[in-house]
This record gives sequence, C-alpha cells and structure tokens, in this order.
Amino acid sequence: MRILIFSDVHGDDEAAAQLLFQADRLAVDQLFLLGDVLHPGRAVATAALLNRRRADITAVCGNCDDPDFDQERLDFSLDRAFVSCECGGRHFLLCHGHDRPFDQSWFTPGTILAQGHTHIPEISALAGGVVRFNPGSIARPRGGFPPTFGLYAENKLSIRRLPDGDVLAEYQLPDLT
Repeated sequence: MRILIFSDVHGDDEAAAQLLFQADRLAVDQLFLLGDVLHPGRAVATAALLNRRRADITAVCGNCDDPDFDQERLDFSLDRAFVSCECGGRHFLLCHGHDRPFDQSWFTPGTILAQGHTHIPEISALAGGVVRFNPGSIARPRGGFPPTFGLYAENKLSIRRLPDGDVLAEYQLPDLT
C-alpha cells in the first residue's frame, strides 16, 4: 500500500497538478488530503484536477475550507473533521490540526497522526508508539521549507519536495509484530 499524504492546497491548481503527477509517478494507491483544499476565485481548476482522483481521496475539512462552497465543487467528501482508518496494516488518524480534541482511546501503538495546518513538515515520535506526521504544504510552505507532501510506503514515512518528489526526510516506522 502506497499512500500520498498532502495538505494546504489553498486552490493552487499548479501545485495540485504537480502533486497528481507525483501520485502517478509514485504509483500510489490512496491519497489522504488533510484540509484547506480550495480558495474562492481559484476553485474551479483545482477542484477539476482533484476530482480526477476522487475514488482514491480520503479528505478532512480544514479551517479555511467552506464546506458548502467546497462540497459543491468536489466529488469527494469534505464533511469530516477527523477520519480514523486502517491502510497498509497501519492505523491512521487524519485531521487538519487546527482543532485538537483528541481522545487518547483513538490512539494505539503504531498510530500515525497525520495533520496539516502549520504548513511546516514534521515527523516525530510521540508517547505510546504514536507518530505525528505533517506533510507540510504543497502551495504555501512556511518556515523556509519548499512545497512538500508525504508518502507512506514500505513501512516508512517520507517528506518529499514538490515538484520533483525528492526525499527531504524519512522515518522508518517500528514493526508492529
């Protein structure tokens, strides 16, 4: 299972096109979109690009998303603040990151807490075997970072630069067996 993880598109259709090129190049099975998808005035092209992969996208709503405006343009659900799912033998908890009312019962050893919002990439180990993963932003990076996205593959998380997909950081996840 190969999962491309990205956040904070903010209606940037050029960044979205570059990201989808990387999704094809990396042969990903699933895309996790961690919120802040569209932007009024630039929504049509970005929505059209993302809708091409609608069957593969699992998304959460961000603080800049307008559920009514965005949902009218997107062919995938953007109505959840949190998504808990099992993919590739791992438990993922997806959220945008601006609202953190986490219940500790949501986490099991090996959970990957994937969140955006800060526009700054991060991979860090938390208590209880939980890993926090922020792919950064593909459109509006902060902290001196380039545009970035994430990849989960072969029991590793990586932060990759857009548009070329070069690995900037990699984290080997502990074996769950």
